[in-house]
Amino acid sequence: MDDDIFRPLPEDTTGLAVPGHTYSAPNLSDGHNRHGEPAPRWPAAPLPIQQNANATDGGTVLQAGDTINWITQQLRWLPQVTLDEEVERARAGFAPPPQYDDALARLTRADLPIVALCGPRNSGRRTCALNLLADEQVSECLTDWESNPRVDLLPREPAGRYLLDLTDEPADIPEQFGRTLVGHGADLARLGARMVILVTERLWRACRPHAQGLTVDLGMPASDEVLTAHLLASRDHLAWIAADERLQATVAELVANDPRPGRAAELAAIVRRQTTHDETAVKAIRDEFHHWGDYLAAQLSEHESSKAGEGVQARTAKVGAARSRALLISVAVLDGAPTETVLDASEELLRLLRATPEPSEILVGPELSDLIQGIEAERRGDTLTITGRHPGLDLAVLSRIWRERPRLRAPIRTWLAGITAEKGPAANELRRVADVLANLATQLGSLEVLDILQRWMIGSSRHRQLGITVLEQLAVSPEVGAVVRRRLYDWARGKADVQLLTGVAEVCAGKLGRQSPAAALSRLRWLFSNEQPVVRDAASQALRALATDDKVRPHVMAAVADWFTGQDPAAGQLGLLALIDPGDDLVPVPVLGMLAAEPELRTTVHRAWSTMIAHSDTRASAMVVVRRWLACADEDKLDAGFAIELLAPILRQALPGDDFKQFITHGEGSRTHADLVMALVLNRFSDSRPPAGS
Repeated sequence: MDDDIFRPLPEDTTGLAVPGHTYSAPNLSDGHNRHGEPAPRWPAAPLPIQQNANATDGGTVLQAGDTINWITQQLRWLPQVTLDEEVERARAGFAPPPQYDDALARLTRADLPIVALCGPRNSGRRTCALNLLADEQVSECLTDWESNPRVDLLPREPAGRYLLDLTDEPADIPEQFGRTLVGHGADLARLGARMVILVTERLWRACRPHAQGLTVDLGMPASDEVLTAHLLASRDHLAWIAADERLQATVAELVANDPRPGRAAELAAIVRRQTTHDETAVKAIRDEFHHWGDYLAAQLSEHESSKAGEGVQARTAKVGAARSRALLISVAVLDGAPTETVLDASEELLRLLRATPEPSEILVGPELSDLIQGIEAERRGDTLTITGRHPGLDLAVLSRIWRERPRLRAPIRTWLAGITAEKGPAANELRRVADVLANLATQLGSLEVLDILQRWMIGSSRHRQLGITVLEQLAVSPEVGAVVRRRLYDWARGKADVQLLTGVAEVCAGKLGRQSPAAALSRLRWLFSNEQPVVRDAASQALRALATDDKVRPHVMAAVADWFTGQDPAAGQLGLLALIDPGDDLVPVPVLGMLAAEPELRTTVHRAWSTMIAHSDTRASAMVVVRRWLACADEDKLDAGFAIELLAPILRQALPGDDFKQFITHGEGSRTHADLVMALVLNRFSDSRPPAGS
């Protein structure tokens, strides 16, 4: 899939537009514009220029100005997401690993500022990397490769600080990556940039012989040092540990049994949450650190009633156990919801699992208060929670179910879809369930939740909006982003429900489009090819939304111009028309500055607009935009001279005779229309048509 790379957004796009640059109306009679001011002449149409261009690293050359050419080439890089908040946290609780100084010395070399930190998962490599790069803003490259990792897709910007985490690659990093990495390091050196790569011993084994000088076996920092570093800002808790021998022993035991730095940091966070410094708090620290393992074993391991035969007493015990566990799962998903909602949802789960108790069994079984007490839940007003006494227990319950009872995954996903349906018991708890779905996808790898989100996208407005929000979040997630973006691509290409396709357009207009315009635009291009006008309209709205962002706009224009001149002319026509369309509300066109500053880009728009006007199937929509430009100029939202000099040669060239006559004679009182007609009649405009054969 050539255009499915999740490509980056270069940081600096200054100088691409000319904000506030306007052109007054052309000299129609006495050398003055309609306001009585001297009328500067529109720049003459550029003469044909002979250019020679080479695209490096497989880049695409686009005839649309030097800067646009550069952007089009760089759109192919991997994406970058800034990590400001994570860097701040990493610096606050950092304990250097044994080889930190060695890694820093290699990274700061003048000739090869790149280092690969080798070690197992959860060994502190990421925190170390963020500290190594923290002298400038740090950007992480999301590894959304076409196939295998490739060095030519790695970004390189002046003073860039890049983190590339290869830990989750499905196969060994190919030898070629290691062979070409030194060359990339030299490129970074020329730009004053640096990169840290995170790898494991197994994944790096083919590359290591060729990148030995870049590789550091990092080692792990001492867990007690990590704990202390994370508690430095909480002197009271450090003093508590120093004064309480029981807590000292507990902490020492926990970090000794699991010395990974991440677990030491997690322990520090648990300690900081304690508001009382007593024996109960010490027990809570131990239980939460073990993710409530003892509690979950008691609640969810094999129940004694499963071995008790089929008598009435055994049957009653089984029913009670099933009700208790259904309630626990329900409150884990809906923690903090009204008690009645949680109970209705638990009964729906029992029904789905064909474990609904008979009325007589409910009569002799445990009462509601017994069930709530049995799972150690807590009533707060009319709501029910299990996290008040057990922080993090809601996620721990679902994680345990996913790990230990995999055959329940599909029924639970079906249940989640059912209880959040328009008339489902949890229809008013969509936001909470949306968070659960996101966690199931990112933390447990349950990508089947995308099917639920797909149903939400074609549901009510509430469902749809939350579905779009979660998909936006997942589409840029390091854990599952590549899979989610692939699903969006498949939806955009296929014959899916119209609501789903318009939802894809909204996702593309959000975080995805702002973090990686190329990824969003490749999906929008397919939406422009859809036969449904409402889908194409949604794609147009998304394109215009992206173009309002000053940093994204040049990349949008470069890509859409490339569609028109190369891979998809029809989508390019529609895309360019969308970008220059002020809409019914006559909103100023955000790409105006680029059109004024880039003659080649203006020529591309001329060709696209002319083509649409010349063809009967697209003429009406193209002429609507012409009328809107004239209306904008009448309201001084668009310079009349700019509009006339662009529109006059287009209309003269492309509009058929009868339509041309009708346009000339139907001005509807527009001042700009009258000036345009005068320019057409007197031939007082620059003929900006592209040279023959261009």
